[in-house]
Amino acid sequence: MKQRLFTAIIMLVLFVPPFIVGGLLLLGLIAAWSLIASFELLGAMGKEKNNFVVTLFVLMLEFLLFLTIALNNFAYIPLVLLLIFLTFGVFYLYSSAFKVCMLGTWTLAVMIPALGFGSLALIASSSLRAIAFIFVITISTDMFAYIIGVPFGRHKLAPSLSPKKSIEGSIGGLVAATLFVTLYVALAGSITILNMTISVGLAPLLGFLISVIGQAGDLFASKIKREASIKDYSSLLPGHGGIMDRFDSAIWASMFMVVFVMVVDLL
Repeated sequence: MKQRLFTAIIMLVLFVPPFIVGGLLLLGLIAAWSLIASFELLGAMGKEKNNFVVTLFVLMLEFLLFLTIALNNFAYIPLVLLLIFLTFGVFYLYSSAFKVCMLGTWTLAVMIPALGFGSLALIASSSLRAIAFIFVITISTDMFAYIIGVPFGRHKLAPSLSPKKSIEGSIGGLVAATLFVTLYVALAGSITILNMTISVGLAPLLGFLISVIGQAGDLFASKIKREASIKDYSSLLPGHGGIMDRFDSAIWASMFMVVFVMVVDLL
């Protein structure tokens, strides 16, 4: 617990200033997170992590796709498509890696970090209040799922994926996230994420939906770890695991928020 608390303090000292400053510093931080997460997912899949060529192509592809989403600039798409063909070609040359990499590397090590952290960066470009909106939901969900789940958890949520999570804890996190984000919006005033203004009336709905999506993302990350027979994606953040361990809920929440705004725009 002491190690976890110490790491959390260090994370606050290192990570909070870029969010306050914004701009290229923040984009660089989130880009670094996306690349590390991609490398962690690649490593969780086994042999590929020891193959320099495959790793290099995957990280290049992930970074370009991340920039496409984060900067909302689809000029990178031709390069992304070119790298996709080159990557599959490299996978084919390494037949042992090809079997796992065709879907595994592309879907997990490229798509999830690029789309997730790209969406996070896109939301962060709106304002500090916008990115705080996402973290209020995901952090309060995690905190209260633990606070409620430990003493009152009686029914397992998904024992085959994450034995410690309970239905009671999940509901506690869900309720807390809905209440806290509504209070946050009420105190902060209306918040604009991309081109959508979030009012106090809309906040409970988004808090509820994003909390559900964040918990689903957490379980999905747990499923990958369970299948890979690992406890954490890495030991980069002592007591917390890796970047994927720390931000699994936030990236899925961010993806959902961006899609939600896009859908509303179409209506």
